[in-house]
Formats: sequence, C-alpha cells, structure tokens
Amino acid sequence: FFQQEYKMIIGKEDKITIYTNLFKNGVVVIKREKQKEKKSKSLQTKLLLKSLYSKGLVKETFSWQFYYYTLNDDGVRYLQNYLNIPEKVVPMTHKQPSLW
Repeated sequence: FFQQEYKMIIGKEDKITIYTNLFKNGVVVIKREKQKEKKSKSLQTKLLLKSLYSKGLVKETFSWQFYYYTLNDDGVRYLQNYLNIPEKVVPMTHKQPSLW
C-alpha cells in the first residue's frame, strides 16, 4: 500500500513539547488516521517520532490502528542530553516498580 511522505519544519517549541512528553512517559501513542491537514499536531508528532525511530532511539509497534513509540536506552540518553535533564531522572517506563 502507498504511503505519502511529508516534509515539514517543526518549530523548536513543538519539538521540545513532544520530546518532553516522550521522556516523561517513555511512550507515545498515535492513532492512525488519514491526514487531511498537512500541519496537524498528530502528523508533526508522528514525523518527529519516525525520525527518532530511524535513528534507533525509539521502538515502533503498530497494533489495532495505533502506533506505539517506546523510548529505548539510547533514546533516554539522547533526550537527557537534548533537554538538559540529569542522568538520575528517567522516564516512567524505565523506573523500577516500588515494593510495598
């Protein structure tokens, strides 16, 4: 099936917002939809995460019309560096569960 490629300039503020959300949660979920607007927020997010995927910084999983982008260890280090976050701070998906 044919997928159209988009080229888009994403503003620094939007990029930081998307990266911060990804780092905080460790995962981003995007619903697959036909893009009618070329500048929608979900399209910007998807393209930015596809870029991170191509660099090997996130894992992409597609299931039931949803894309799941999960941050890996290299991605955590990259975002810590990009967002100036201390090494002690990690995404929720990388935290050890607390025992009672």
